[in-house]
Amino acid sequence: MIFMEIKDRYLTLDAAQPLVCTDKIMDEMILYRIPDSRMDALLQDFARITGKKADPESSLLSFSGGQKVILMVLLSLYSPAKALCFRDLFYSLDQDKQPKIQALLSASDKEIIFEDIP
Repeated sequence: MIFMEIKDRYLTLDAAQPLVCTDKIMDEMILYRIPDSRMDALLQDFARITGKKADPESSLLSFSGGQKVILMVLLSLYSPAKALCFRDLFYSLDQDKQPKIQALLSASDKEIIFEDIP
């Protein structure tokens, strides 16, 4: 679930439902307002972390739950939002991917909030 508030300031993301679209990566990029100039870098980051090559036309239906969460994180980091609130971020991530995601988030200049829901 994605919620944009106050002119791109906040983005709330729920790992239990990481993506909104069901067709192509391009559709998610549009929702997150990712500029065309940043798409290649985002997709390279995705391939580096997941080992899965993707392009804007790749079907989201072919991704595992963890790959969808990783894509959600990357989309949010590349989005214009200044603050990100992640709900149950590590819900679907393999343990070997968690440090990579934590490193990406730590390197970001965005305000990051973690919220775990019991």
